[in-house]
Parts: sequence; structure tokens; C-alpha cells
Amino acid sequence: MNDVLNGIPINNLYHNGSHRNYNNLVLNYLNSIPSTANADQAYNAVIIIINRVKNSIQNNPTTHVNNISF
Repeated sequence: MNDVLNGIPINNLYHNGSHRNYNNLVLNYLNSIPSTANADQAYNAVIIIINRVKNSIQNNPTTHVNNISF
């Protein structure tokens, strides 16, 4: 998922150092996709996660990535 679809430009002031909480939150969302999901269902679930994350970051441009909730 490290491609343009997943790319969100963030000012280094708000995206520096570790962001373990952000990573864990994304991982929890990814882990919630059922293992029985077919490829289309999994893809759609990932798109929903990406959009949720992107909207949260864009709506909170001065919040450090590690403190964003979505």
C-alpha cells in the first residue's frame, strides 16, 4: 500500500519521529477485515480505511499523526 493511493503529504512538523499509535490504529483496522473476505471485499475495505485516515489527517492538519483518531 505504499503507493500514490496511500500517499498523504504531511508537513514534517506533524509527521516526525515515531507514530506507533497511528500504526497500531491502522493495523487494528486492517486486522478487522474478515479473513473470509474475497479480493474485492478486502480491496473495498482497505479503500474505506484509506479514506477514513486521509479525511482525518486532512481535517486535522496541525495535529501530529500519532494523535489523529479515525
